[in-house]
Amino acid sequence: MQQPIASKKHPSKRRRRPKSRNLLGRLGRFFVSGLNQTIAALAGMGHNVVVDTVLTEASYVTEILTLWQSFPVWLVGLSCPLETVHQRAAARTDRSWWPSYLPVATWMFDEVHEHTLGIYDVEVDTSRLTPAECAIQIKQVLAERGSPSAFKQLAALISGTSG
Repeated sequence: MQQPIASKKHPSKRRRRPKSRNLLGRLGRFFVSGLNQTIAALAGMGHNVVVDTVLTEASYVTEILTLWQSFPVWLVGLSCPLETVHQRAAARTDRSWWPSYLPVATWMFDEVHEHTLGIYDVEVDTSRLTPAECAIQIKQVLAERGSPSAFKQLAALISGTSG
């Protein structure tokens, strides 16, 4: 089994994976793969696509590195303290199953940045900025840089090459 990699930006305190994480199994991976392929198809047709996803498995990252390699992909890292995640989840009225969600949210807190190795074109802390301020910051970085680099950097690291 591959050892987890914790980046300096997002150190991992390794929490046990909740049993609910395994409920999706092969069906969940099939769904995620279908979503990734759909995104590639839409981008290939010329559509600009914004994807909000959690890359909780190395295979998800490997797949998007392959499927999306010909597109300009900006990796945006969102973060906030775990306490903020718990407060937001508890405040949601559409999560009547909150007690069972807490272990998943806690586990995902560590996992969410592990497989990207903490490599992003831009990072925003959603506990310090409003959604509008996050969007403005992201838009500014995109305008200033002109083209993304994190996706290619991550691909080179994962494949063991430099580029």
